[in-house]
Amino acid sequence: MTSHENQELNQTQEEIARTRERLTASLGALKEDLTTLTDWRTWVSERPLPFLAGALALGAWFGWRGR
Repeated sequence: MTSHENQELNQTQEEIARTRERLTASLGALKEDLTTLTDWRTWVSERPLPFLAGALALGAWFGWRGR
């Protein structure tokens, strides 16, 4: 191998390493976002009134239906 080929090989390896690091960071951020989006506690804490209204409506419906 010539020094030019070695230099190109090193540059390619460094670029692969940088790409791998960016991909790892992106996947970590995506996992964190998905965890937040699918956590029911986050949904309830951000929108307490609609969930309270839904719980009351379901409770009333099940209570009335049980007669």
